[in-house]
Amino acid sequence: MQSVEIDQMVGRRFGQRVVVRLAGRDNSRGYTYICRCDCGREDTVRKSALMIGKSIRCHACSAKLTRNKRTHELSGTRLYSIWKSMVYRSTRSSVKNYAGRGIGVCDEWKDPIKFHEWALSSGYSDKLSIDRIDVDKGYCPENCRWATLKQQRENVQVLTETNKSGYRGVSAKHGRPGTWLARLTYNGKIIHLGHHRDPIEAAIAHDRYIFQHGLKRPTNFTLLEVEAREAER
Repeated sequence: MQSVEIDQMVGRRFGQRVVVRLAGRDNSRGYTYICRCDCGREDTVRKSALMIGKSIRCHACSAKLTRNKRTHELSGTRLYSIWKSMVYRSTRSSVKNYAGRGIGVCDEWKDPIKFHEWALSSGYSDKLSIDRIDVDKGYCPENCRWATLKQQRENVQVLTETNKSGYRGVSAKHGRPGTWLARLTYNGKIIHLGHHRDPIEAAIAHDRYIFQHGLKRPTNFTLLEVEAREAER
């Protein structure tokens, strides 16, 4: 009876292991077998462990699989904290200035490893923070950069209640009704772009400067819209 049982075990595959021959018995009098893993390593395995699927690969392959299953080895790093905060802001509808107004994360960056790779190849530094070039668009390689706090503040041109124009970089001239100022802040300096008779004209001046100088800043109109409006003048 034992020889039949042994013959039935030899040659059987259990996961990545194949039973080669009988090794003997363990302290509990259970059978043990010499098994060969697909990697070529041979070791002794208890029959009971094989039968319940507990030892279906060698220790080296199990350790490798465990390492591969770890999501990234980024936990505790600053970049991982940035990634977690980015995903949180973009997936919680309660965060009004982000997910609450449609600011999301591209599919590629839902993987922290992909985000980490982009960061290291795109000028990441511990002194910089992630910044969306167009504040009305989401997080993706095409719309993000690493910027200083000063650069971020310049890039956030939120239309507050005090801005009656409805356009970025445009405000009413104090004491001169019907006159609108166009300006933007760049590298810590305020760039004045003239006085205009209506807010749309001022917004065009604001956007034209950005397009002409290749600045990565949010605009009121697309380049085609700016060119079309200027052609109408």
